[in-house]
Amino acid sequence: PGIWHAQLMHSFWLGLASGIPLMIAVGPIAVLLVELGIERGVARAWPAAIGVASADLTFATLAAFSGAALSRALQPYTTVMRFVAATLLVTLAAVMFRKAVTEISRYRSGPDEFAGRGAAGPTAHGRPLRLAGRMMALTIMNPLTIVAFTSLVVATGDRASNVGWPLGIMSASLVVHVGLVILGSTLRRALPPLGPSWFRVAGSFLIVGLATNLVLSH
Repeated sequence: PGIWHAQLMHSFWLGLASGIPLMIAVGPIAVLLVELGIERGVARAWPAAIGVASADLTFATLAAFSGAALSRALQPYTTVMRFVAATLLVTLAAVMFRKAVTEISRYRSGPDEFAGRGAAGPTAHGRPLRLAGRMMALTIMNPLTIVAFTSLVVATGDRASNVGWPLGIMSASLVVHVGLVILGSTLRRALPPLGPSWFRVAGSFLIVGLATNLVLSH
């Protein structure tokens, strides 16, 4: 039991250390989490980070216990997967951009009315479980995430072959993604009324850039 516990803890800390750099990479989910932090604050946006971490735990567990076999199985479909992921990203960017334009137009036509109603984001209404589920689904929709986790498992070797590694990955995901929500909440206090809307404009262009890079990458 003592040896098993030591191996479990070693894998956990390895997952935590290797997962944080992976999670820090700027992506569409990161943009959405910052936006939610700006729009709702930590008190109402934190379930989004839980949803993302749950998806990361799912991916990491599948990757850890299937190893290189999963990567080999996905290899023939990587091109299709890139195009599917890119399509999802562009669609998400279009929704964000349209929302931002609507909010900017509403503000210009009546700032007082805009201030009273607020800038309603994609998850402005909804309970914590619904928000967590929505963000988990958005994370799972990107099939290339599992490729990244599988590559990390292959590089890590046998040390990723027990449950400690996926739990470490989930902890890394929570640290980074809760941090993004906190960042958004901090920005919320410093931004002008149209700040969240302009953030959505910038975020939509960033997401399109990520989608383009995904299609062009080999």
